[in-house]
Amino acid sequence: MPLRPPPAASQVRQTAGLLLKNNLRVSWGGVSEELRTHIKAALLPVLGHASRPLRHTAGTCAVTIVAHAGMGAWPELVAALAEGLGASDMNAVEGSLDLVHKASGRGWRGES
Repeated sequence: MPLRPPPAASQVRQTAGLLLKNNLRVSWGGVSEELRTHIKAALLPVLGHASRPLRHTAGTCAVTIVAHAGMGAWPELVAALAEGLGASDMNAVEGSLDLVHKASGRGWRGES
């Protein structure tokens, strides 16, 4: 069984994720391709994290990226969503469903 982070650590990670989302929203165009790749790779496993707030924050970051770059710029996300929706781990399923819900409300390119 994986260790769960202490509540304070989860709160700090959630706050960091929200700061990331806000920074991505205003400066995605200025982020280097190397850093973009790193951010996207780091977000994928968090979509199935045991902490619901962290899953939801990762989903919000992912939708922010897709709103800027489109799904074509992140094919690994589609694969991760398919894997998450078919997983036996309910955290992965819920994280994937949350991301789909958020994306459907905004449109994949950020349209409302």
